[in-house]
Parts: sequence; structure tokens; C-alpha cells
Amino acid sequence: MPSYKEEQIGYEIYLALLFKLHNHLNELGIYSNREFSTQVVTYMTSTFIISIIGIFLITKVIFTIKGQFAVIDNLAITFVAWMIFFMLVAYLVLRLCCQAHNESRNTAILVHEIMQKKPSFMLKDDNNYTKMKNFTLQYLHWERYFQFSGTGLFSLDYTFIFSAVSAATSYLIVLLQFDMSAVLENV
Repeated sequence: MPSYKEEQIGYEIYLALLFKLHNHLNELGIYSNREFSTQVVTYMTSTFIISIIGIFLITKVIFTIKGQFAVIDNLAITFVAWMIFFMLVAYLVLRLCCQAHNESRNTAILVHEIMQKKPSFMLKDDNNYTKMKNFTLQYLHWERYFQFSGTGLFSLDYTFIFSAVSAATSYLIVLLQFDMSAVLENV
């Protein structure tokens, strides 16, 4: 059976590895956010535009020329399918970003819970407790940096979906109002 000193050294090694791994994961998240944020902005913007055009096109086809031209009906359905595919990919990107951020936060929460329970390897040596405390404090400073975003324009989390839907609704209302005024002028 290992002595207390050997056990202590084992825990210190595992703590050091945990902290080092967490720092590398945070740095990887920051680097990937920096490298891919321009592509994310481009993709989210194109998805937003395609969605608005798709919804406008399908409402126009349904309410104006439904059934008159089979080619236009099929084109509108194909465009909507394409729009849904773009929206699903955008949702998957958002979900992956949220999961990575949550897992990073959960690591710090787990370390904080270990600190509160004061396990045996911390009872006689406050050095490990101090290291864990410093780790949780360091994470508090890292947390705002480890937030995926589109070049700082918007955060890639679930609130982005609600922002995009509200903006799309506003644009669609304006488009439909202009379209209705053109129809009324012709009558």
C-alpha cells in the first residue's frame, strides 16, 4: 500500500495534468475561434439571407401562383429544402460551440466541488487546495475569452437563434409589405 507521501505525489501529478489539459483545451478553443470566426460569419450571414429569401419565395409561390407552373412550384420546394439544410448545419455549429463552452465551464465547476468537499489529499497539505483555488480563479478570467463568436459581432450560443429569428421576421414583414403595396397598386 502506498504511503501518504507517495499518494500525495500521485494526486499532485494528476492535478497538474488536469490543469495543463484544461489550459490546452481553452487555448485550442480560442485559436479555433480566431481561425474560423470569419467563415462562421460568412456562413451564418448566407444562411440568414437564404432563409429570408426562401420563406419569402415560398409565401409568394403559395399565395400567388400555386399550381399554375409546376416548374416554379418544384423550384420553390427545392429552395426550401436547401434552406432547411443550411439551417440545420448552422444549428449544429451553434450546438457544438455551446457544448464546448459548457464542458469547459463544467471542468472548473467540478474542481470547485472537489475543493468544497476537501478530500484527504488536501487535508494535510494546503498546497493542492491553493493550486485548485488558483485554477478556478484562472478559469473565471478565461471564461470570457473562451466564448465562441463570429469575429466579435455575435456570440455563438442559443441566444443567436432567437436574434436571427427576430431579425428575419422583421425583414420578412418589410418585404411582404412592399410586395403587398405593389399588388395593391396594380389593382
